[in-house]
Amino acid sequence: MRLSRALAGVVAVLNLNCGDLSAQKGGPSMAGSPWELRLSVAEGVKLRAVLHNRTKTQQTYLYHSKIQPSELILTAPAGQHIEPFDTRAEAKFDNTVYREMYRQAAPDSDVTLAEASVDPDHSLRWGPFSFMSLPAGVYHAQVVWRSEMNGYYDPGSKRTNVVKDIWLGTVMSNTVEISIR
Repeated sequence: MRLSRALAGVVAVLNLNCGDLSAQKGGPSMAGSPWELRLSVAEGVKLRAVLHNRTKTQQTYLYHSKIQPSELILTAPAGQHIEPFDTRAEAKFDNTVYREMYRQAAPDSDVTLAEASVDPDHSLRWGPFSFMSLPAGVYHAQVVWRSEMNGYYDPGSKRTNVVKDIWLGTVMSNTVEISIR
């Protein structure tokens, strides 16, 4: 698990440095992934991540902003990675996964994972991640979504069960530019 995260981080850095910023298709993903992750930007600072089921069959997925969120990789104009504050570190919430949290995506359909825009105080909140007081400049943004869970707790039987036929792996989006003024 740690090796796959490290590899995803290396690929993310390479994509941020070498990616085509005008691309609208999703970025690289693990071989055999049914998903494409697309990041778009509007009005210079409004971001939207969409998970696209690129198969001809229905796909099951788990997306939960606190349990299995997408992560925004934000790179400053000078090239350094901006570390967000993860609000889950201070929040109290039930992190139990239940069967009804899993969703279905129809063939060739889109699912919006997250949307965000830069506030007037130059802060950006992406799910549980907060980027505060971002200086003016042109930033590169990319999204990573990790499908890591296929289990859930059944309160009726008080047992843990597994969702079958769910793809596990990492999907990365294309890279976009956002301009903060």
